[in-house]
Amino acid sequence: DVFLWKRKAWFYMQEKLLAEIKGLNIVEGLFIAVYLLILFGTAMLALFLLVKRFYSNMFGDEGYLTHTLPVTGTQLLNSKLICSFTWMILLVPIWIGSILILFAGTDAFSDISFYAPMVLEEVQILNISSFSVGIILVELILMFLFGLIGAILSYYLCITLGQHFLGEHRLAGAILFY
Repeated sequence: DVFLWKRKAWFYMQEKLLAEIKGLNIVEGLFIAVYLLILFGTAMLALFLLVKRFYSNMFGDEGYLTHTLPVTGTQLLNSKLICSFTWMILLVPIWIGSILILFAGTDAFSDISFYAPMVLEEVQILNISSFSVGIILVELILMFLFGLIGAILSYYLCITLGQHFLGEHRLAGAILFY
């Protein structure tokens, strides 16, 4: 029964994908490609700006003023981390809203309504409680949040190591450590 469900879902996905590919013209395909590039570009631009602000505030000309403040290095790092984390988290609803707007006039939402009963049936077949599904969703959200914090801290670490070990080639050192 589970095998039959997976087979039905697979054939349905192939059929929908082929129909959408046949229905797309070159202009629509180019618009979608440009849209995806813009989404990727916003993520990279946000990351670049956050890393650049950390570099200039901590190790650039502004660093002299930053390090004269009556706070510890840990407090400085935490303030930079909170700011960067907040900006990256604020971008997520913008991306999701943008994707929802993009797919508002398509059959994407009908596909979700097609798969939702199949997923619920699968959950009942596997005897998974709603509590377990909730725990899995919470775990996924926490993994995303802690992964984002880890990524930001790894960028900060690379910049810091590049500053301390390679003297005048600081930017190259930061890239090398990354």
